[in-house]
Amino acid sequence: MPPPAPRPVRVGRCAAPRGLAGSVPVPASESENRIRVLIVEDEPAAAEALALHVGRVPGYGVAGHVGTGADALRRVVAGGVDLVLLDIYLPDISGL
Repeated sequence: MPPPAPRPVRVGRCAAPRGLAGSVPVPASESENRIRVLIVEDEPAAAEALALHVGRVPGYGVAGHVGTGADALRRVVAGGVDLVLLDIYLPDISGL
């Protein structure tokens, strides 16, 4: 039996940041119940890899990407984020 075909990468209504591969718009009806993930990572390659993986998990979507702790705090306070993936070594604050 052949292996199953890979699932398409989907990012919910809260689209992935510009430059991150794998973002495919999903109709609002499919994305309303998705968990919106903010990626806080200062290394672009790592942020892209995380966005690809998050986009493949059913029920999750990338809410955005920021590279500093200060930007992350502003995004969380502004709303629209349910979960934060936080790098523990950021240029301005510790992720611990």
